[in-house]
Amino acid sequence: TVAFPEYWLFFLGLMFVVVTLWLPQGIVGLYGKLTQRLRQPAPVLREATT
Repeated sequence: TVAFPEYWLFFLGLMFVVVTLWLPQGIVGLYGKLTQRLRQPAPVLREATT
């Protein structure tokens, strides 16, 4: 912030927009997605036939 004080607000605004687009449901939504993936059972693989 000391080196480029005029760009600090632009950087904060950009970070806000990026985080809002990347995590629209917030950190709690990210946590929910991860726990949902971990709870899903592994797919059953069938034996190959020729």
